[in-house]
Amino acid sequence: MPRARTCCVWIAAVVATLSGPGSARAAAAAAATVNLFEDTTDLVAQLRQAISGPILIKEISLYDTHASLDVQDSRKKENIDRYKYEGGAFAKPVPVTMRGQYTQRDLDASVTPLEAIDFGLIPGMIQEVRKHYKLPDAKPALVTLKKGGPLHHEVRWHVVIRDERHTESEEFDLKGRVKK
Repeated sequence: MPRARTCCVWIAAVVATLSGPGSARAAAAAAATVNLFEDTTDLVAQLRQAISGPILIKEISLYDTHASLDVQDSRKKENIDRYKYEGGAFAKPVPVTMRGQYTQRDLDASVTPLEAIDFGLIPGMIQEVRKHYKLPDAKPALVTLKKGGPLHHEVRWHVVIRDERHTESEEFDLKGRVKK
């Protein structure tokens, strides 16, 4: 995150705190200015506060200002809950409806520990997609992370970029290396 933006977010949060009633709304507005493609620090910190126990991610969908995370319930491992992050805060989680036949072993194999995910790789992966498709001004549209699929069983990042005439994407492994 650029230093100037970090400073502005911090100053806005301090002003909101000192201004009394309504300060939570102002702090949330300041947090909403964060671009999740550049900085997921607050998202990760709030997720850790919201969930007790190990945080096992089934799927992440990141957009510039909001995100959706499907997380295995640490108290009832057969359940997946969806956490939506927007405006600098998480909404109450909602149950994810599971479809098809699967075992607990399948479900356990489909999650990734939060500690194994390096969100700091995202800006570099976005740059790699821009470079590969020769679209230096394209904006990131979506970044997902999930394990498995019909052709692979490993954790993969999927990065989508767009400009007014193109939509392109690339897959990366958990360490941010392009998948061929």
